[in-house]
Amino acid sequence: MIMLEQPSFQPPWWLRNKHVQSIYASVIKSRSTIDLNWEEFTLSDGDFIDIAWAGPAPSNAPILVLLHGLEGSAYSHYIQEMLDLFVQHDWRIAVMHFRSCSGRLNRHEKLYNAEETRDVKEVMDHIAQRFPGCPMFAMGFSLGGNVLMRYLAQNSVCPVQAGIAVSMPFELAKSADFLVPFYQHVLLRSLKKKIEAKIMLGMEMPIDLKSIKFISSLRRFDAMITTPMFGYASVDDYYEKASSRPLLKQIEHPALILHAMDDPFVPADSVPDVTELSPSIQFEISQHGGHMGFIKGGLPWKPSYWFAQRVVSFFERHMVV
Repeated sequence: MIMLEQPSFQPPWWLRNKHVQSIYASVIKSRSTIDLNWEEFTLSDGDFIDIAWAGPAPSNAPILVLLHGLEGSAYSHYIQEMLDLFVQHDWRIAVMHFRSCSGRLNRHEKLYNAEETRDVKEVMDHIAQRFPGCPMFAMGFSLGGNVLMRYLAQNSVCPVQAGIAVSMPFELAKSADFLVPFYQHVLLRSLKKKIEAKIMLGMEMPIDLKSIKFISSLRRFDAMITTPMFGYASVDDYYEKASSRPLLKQIEHPALILHAMDDPFVPADSVPDVTELSPSIQFEISQHGGHMGFIKGGLPWKPSYWFAQRVVSFFERHMVV
């Protein structure tokens, strides 16, 4: 296990602010020109999720499964960056969308949450069966990183050879209360639209159209919608059960966690120390980087991700063919 204060990432002079680091790439990043092939995957409960495939790649190419953050998709800037990067290395990429995150509402009333790993397991098993013998890896961002680490902790035997989490929350309650209103507003706007659409379609929701307009925080959303939707005793019960911090010691697969101490989504007192980590986890911490930022570059119009080549080398080091 390695616990690092990572000096190799130094933000450029124009990107030292944590909020600018977190937002800049989403504003400046141009959409990838890589074509996506979409697969509707039917889950065991009869619902579906969409998988966006990118390639082309040799038949025996390694596979990378990407898990986006809260309300993200294949078109999120950090996913787009990984598509460009790994296609250049002749990898096959699969972007797993959480329920209703591909631009299409899922069939069932339930959406997704930070605890559920059953959909991930079904997708991983499906991909492994579709491409037998191909090395498989996974990478999650923010909420997707939390879900990925939970999946690895719960599945000591699985097709994923190694996993990476970038800017993942460790304690959901602390992160929900730590977020400034701007970020909460952006996330809630998307979440509330999906609930409103389901209500308009006649689906049974734990809230009505009038009440949803008064939800102004993620904690309130989770208390009024996520908690009853998934049968939790309370919002704090959900946050406790969905947090990855207590499970990090159980991970047996090689894993890399990249985190910035100035992450505006993750308070410092929620970051685990070295005694809470499995020996298979490499935990790299920088002082700067924001949330899913880690942007470097001497010129504002030519930004690049510091961790790009870092993640490629980590996967290649742990590849078993």
